[in-house]
Amino acid sequence: MASAEPLLEPSVPAGVGVLAATLSLAKTCVGTGVLALPYGFVQGRLLSFPSLVLLGGWNWVTSLQLLQAHAAAAREGLVGGARGASAYSQLSRVALGLGGQCLADGSLVLLLLGVCVGLQIQAGGLLAYATGQSRQACVAFTALLLLPLVLQRSMHGLAHVSIFGLAVLLFGLVVVAAYGVTTYGVPALSSRRGPRCATSSLRGDSMLWWCLQLLGLDSKGSRANGHRLLRSR
Repeated sequence: MASAEPLLEPSVPAGVGVLAATLSLAKTCVGTGVLALPYGFVQGRLLSFPSLVLLGGWNWVTSLQLLQAHAAAAREGLVGGARGASAYSQLSRVALGLGGQCLADGSLVLLLLGVCVGLQIQAGGLLAYATGQSRQACVAFTALLLLPLVLQRSMHGLAHVSIFGLAVLLFGLVVVAAYGVTTYGVPALSSRRGPRCATSSLRGDSMLWWCLQLLGLDSKGSRANGHRLLRSR
């Protein structure tokens, strides 16, 4: 009977699949770009494009390092056991110890909460403008819609939601672009010269740094043992 006990445990996927992670990341990038990039390009002007290129390169390097560290830790048996733990959190524990894990997890939680609050406020405001209802009621309505989604134990179930959201975003981009071109013509380049500070162009896109790294790793966990720096074999 003892050997049959593991069969009774609920089956939890080991992590986010490649398709689900790609769709979630694409939806995040497109959605954030719709909200942040137009204003960022207006404020940053000439510095906007090189800033985005540098940000993309930094995302690629750090994400590659995380994946290599996760693979090295898995070979050494330091990750891949604890149910429900974050692989990102466990890598912080292995590389930096308990203090580093608390710092990384705390900063990540605060950052993601701020991102969620900001996007929720914008979603409620857009819905209130479109329906004519109060903003408080629209924010509460969208929060109720999110409740069954955030209670899932894995991100695998969000693949279909990500596909639908990405399709809606792309369709909206095409409609807005087509309407703008047919109504106002092709926009001309600004004759004003001299770049401003590019801080505004990076505000919306900086959140993608965490999203890219988190989606690149497995969402399910590892054992929190070891306090030594990871070294690739």
